[in-house]
Amino acid sequence: MVELDYTAIDRQERGYEGKRFVFYCDLEDEISVFYKMMDQFIQTYDNTDAELLLYIDPQKSNVEQNIKILTAFFARYENKKCYVNVCSELLENTEDLLIDSDYYISNRLPENVQRMCMARNYGVTCISGVDNWIFF
Repeated sequence: MVELDYTAIDRQERGYEGKRFVFYCDLEDEISVFYKMMDQFIQTYDNTDAELLLYIDPQKSNVEQNIKILTAFFARYENKKCYVNVCSELLENTEDLLIDSDYYISNRLPENVQRMCMARNYGVTCISGVDNWIFF
């Protein structure tokens, strides 16, 4: 079953040392890459120590609706073992999510270019979420 965590963002606090991917949720975008990205993440990183951090911006999204969508989506994967950390808190600086990650998965949101630049500044590898195959 896909393990969802809505509280623990800091992986060092948890003693976590695997790969961490960060994705700024685009569920409300009419050309969202979320579903394709999640299907591929679960397929690629099933039963591994990889973590996906999903950020739902409470200022730009309906958090309750997004959580319902996520819960229904992940219910389809009861035979898979993956770790997904969902953050929907209002963060003073979302840049902190990138600092503590290894990979940034891009999408089509307007903020994407700025996030890619920030990710590069922190040595975080950028992965295109719009590619046919996202993970390696």
